Amino acid sequence: MTQAVTLRLSGNALGTNGNSTITLNRGTNLVGVPLKDSRIARVSDLFALDGIRDNVPVIIVSDNGAFKTVGRAGDPGDIPITGGQSFILIAREAATMAISGEGWTNVSGTDAAPPMASTGVEVGDTTPVLAVRGSIVSPDPSRRWGILSHHLQSGSGFQVTVKNLSTPIKDRESTTGRAVTGMTGNEGVGYQLTVVDIETGQAAMIGDILEISVQSSEPFVGVQPLWYTVMAEDVKRSWIQLPALVAYEIPVETALLRNYPNPFNPETWIPYRLAEDAFVTLTIYDGGGRVVRRLDVGHRIAAVYESRSKAVYWDGRNELGEPVASGVYFYHLSAGDYTATRRMVIAK
Repeated sequence: MTQAVTLRLSGNALGTNGNSTITLNRGTNLVGVPLKDSRIARVSDLFALDGIRDNVPVIIVSDNGAFKTVGRAGDPGDIPITGGQSFILIAREAATMAISGEGWTNVSGTDAAPPMASTGVEVGDTTPVLAVRGSIVSPDPSRRWGILSHHLQSGSGFQVTVKNLSTPIKDRESTTGRAVTGMTGNEGVGYQLTVVDIETGQAAMIGDILEISVQSSEPFVGVQPLWYTVMAEDVKRSWIQLPALVAYEIPVETALLRNYPNPFNPETWIPYRLAEDAFVTLTIYDGGGRVVRRLDVGHRIAAVYESRSKAVYWDGRNELGEPVASGVYFYHLSAGDYTATRRMVIAK
């Protein structure tokens, strides 16, 4: 379909004598609720039906032009059910559910025929629908991170993009959505996106590599990207629970900080901060200005490198692997246009 159109359909309500069924085939199904059943007021109420409960992990709905997933009550896509709606259900096994109630009526009072299909798309190596869920967290939830903690608590300002890197370049597309508050306190923020490809039936396939990246509205908060390989179980379920994305603080200025411990014997850690991405090199000199050791750290993104797992580590040895003598040494950081030198002491 190349242009948007509006169709008006009329006919008799689905069902006979107030009874009808929803039929699911194994795989992906496009279904509707044929009658106004008193048990089903919202999308999540469908999970209470035998045949959907413990058989359908997620329901996908279209709401205001966007696809949303429902896995439990209160999810963003858990909207009220009305006549004329259709939903995408991914079933593990074939099932039939009995529905009873009155026929749906539209705003004019005329009986409406809600779209309902019992056709299933068998899930093999590919799936036409893929729901992606995940979270954005701080590096250490037990620590207060200032602007980073505030940004995570607000749950706003994050734009998450999922790109399938395994599709041909001409067909490569991204799916973008905004993070939604799914956790409280300093723990992080949740997000969910849904990819639907009805035309080719290949939203994802086994072995595809997904790139998940995040843009932050706060210039001093970044998020490390994530790469994920689609597994057979992901295709079977048509949804993925991704590992957490880790947010980090971007400092205002680049700085070389005091090493710790200092004095030290025989090892030390040298922390620093980068306001911009840069190739980082640390050079250690003795008191006479001679090079003792050169440490090529490599390319680093703008972030804080203060913990032992991120700071530059020096084992107190020279280029030949020999322990250096006690005394005063200097360490010099080069990161892009930034350079700085500080003093440290080895005490044996």
